[in-house]
Amino acid sequence: MGDGWTVSRVRFANLNYFKVWAKSVSDVVVEDSRFEETGNGVASGNDNIGGGAVTRGVVRGNFFAATARGNAIDLVARRRIVFERNQIVGTAKAPHNVYLEGATDSSVSGNTLRNSSINIQSNSGYSSARRVVNPSRVTVEQQCRRRSGSPGHLAAVRPGSGGTAAAGGNRIVRNQVVRSRVAGIIVMAAADGLVSTADEVVANRVEDPFAGGADEWNCGYGVAGAAGIVIGVARGSDVSGNIVSDLRSQPSTQSASSSGFVAAGASPWTTARAVRTSSSASRWPSSPPAPEPASNANRDRCR
Repeated sequence: MGDGWTVSRVRFANLNYFKVWAKSVSDVVVEDSRFEETGNGVASGNDNIGGGAVTRGVVRGNFFAATARGNAIDLVARRRIVFERNQIVGTAKAPHNVYLEGATDSSVSGNTLRNSSINIQSNSGYSSARRVVNPSRVTVEQQCRRRSGSPGHLAAVRPGSGGTAAAGGNRIVRNQVVRSRVAGIIVMAAADGLVSTADEVVANRVEDPFAGGADEWNCGYGVAGAAGIVIGVARGSDVSGNIVSDLRSQPSTQSASSSGFVAAGASPWTTARAVRTSSSASRWPSSPPAPEPASNANRDRCR
């Protein structure tokens, strides 16, 4: 793609590379297109939409079929990205995940995902990165994500070490997650001190988390217990108004929300201090809590 390009109403299938490549461009749009494979060509496992250093990019109204290969999108080091109203149909063995790495001032809203997850993280995993950018001022709202993929959460916010500016100011609000393999919503960082501005995890609904049956999860930064919402480093953050329920005959969820991780065989090494958690919400297994009005639309879409 070049500056100012719009890709609209295109069917992408059986291409042995990235279907859409956006690198060092601005003011681009990918909309109302279809990404799939028919078996008639040689498709790679590359991202369907890939690239980086994008400013003011919009990806909306697209369909990623179960037959597609690779992540739905992976953009690195960009700002003012809008990913909205897309439908992503992954499978348990082949999820089509969303990655915004080093994103700032962006939004992910109104998408429907099956067996796929949203990951907002730093770009520290790339040795070629000249500067590490941690996620800040990113909003993830009104998503519906059903069934467990790998790792099977709706949203993970992951600041990495070495960032040129501390992370924070991210918002995860009014989403619904059903049967995630591990926690439904995760906010974690590579170390203490990376989050300088409080995040918000507010008015979300998480149903039947840890559907994989485990009672804990090693996320790479430490071990988290079986909770619907896991907060690793989030000083001063607001975790409130959420509903977490586990109505299975043998529930595996131990708590609605959990703060801090435990290194193997050690005490918690990174904690969520001064976090407002007035919403640890619901308990199980007798009767489900009444849904909040803000979640009704997502609840219907997620069934």
